[in-house]
Amino acid sequence: ANRITTTLPNELPLVNLDIDQIQQVLLNLVNNIVESCPHASIHFSTEHTDAKIKLKVQDDGPGIEEVVRHKIFKEKITTKHDGYGYGLVICRQIMESHGGTIRVESTSNVGTTFVLTFKALS
Repeated sequence: ANRITTTLPNELPLVNLDIDQIQQVLLNLVNNIVESCPHASIHFSTEHTDAKIKLKVQDDGPGIEEVVRHKIFKEKITTKHDGYGYGLVICRQIMESHGGTIRVESTSNVGTTFVLTFKALS
């Protein structure tokens, strides 16, 4: 079973976002982790400055191959038997519509981290 942990501060700058859409992004990321590695641990953490908030979704799964990693936000890529490959493309579109970004860092046999960056309200 997956283990989920968090390192989240009590105070963060405010962000203007659509909760339903950001929830869709987070659920997509977590579902991808669970489906690709059922025993991976998942960790949520944040970093912030006055201007930006970074939300990290990190796992200790097998990682994403480099050739796939460079395409996952642009093309219909799937490693799932019944997948369509739209999930991360939609996640990128949602983050961009919020004036933010999504990127991925991954190391083979160490894990993957998705970094969602939001603009803080001034």
